[in-house]
Amino acid sequence: MSQRTAWSRDQLDEFCKRTGQRNPLNEPVTRSQIQDAKPKRHKTPALGRAISREAKSTPRIAVCFIGYRVRPLDPDNFAGSVKDLLDGLRHSQIIPGDEPWKIRFQTEQVKVNHYKEEKTVIQVTEIFKEVCNA
Repeated sequence: MSQRTAWSRDQLDEFCKRTGQRNPLNEPVTRSQIQDAKPKRHKTPALGRAISREAKSTPRIAVCFIGYRVRPLDPDNFAGSVKDLLDGLRHSQIIPGDEPWKIRFQTEQVKVNHYKEEKTVIQVTEIFKEVCNA
């Protein structure tokens, strides 16, 4: 372990001259470098008025997928099968996004008698309207 020795002011001055460095002890300390010991309070009141802004938000959207099938799928399989359709709605900017706080996602299935009647119907409505009218 190395021993530490304290330098005198003259030794520090001599070292700084040899190495070309500045001696921090010779520089005056400005008031901006020293912090006050007492904390300063902010001038604004803590519970001031709220900042007014324009009411600017996108309405929440309800997306309902209605599947007409001869053999209806399990509910979780049908919900998973419409993921690409939902992504297509988002990429084509028909809906603002597919996050749960932006849309309400619903699925329904209706049994039909013939394969030529099979289809998937997509209803996109604002949230306050009736969502699925099959």
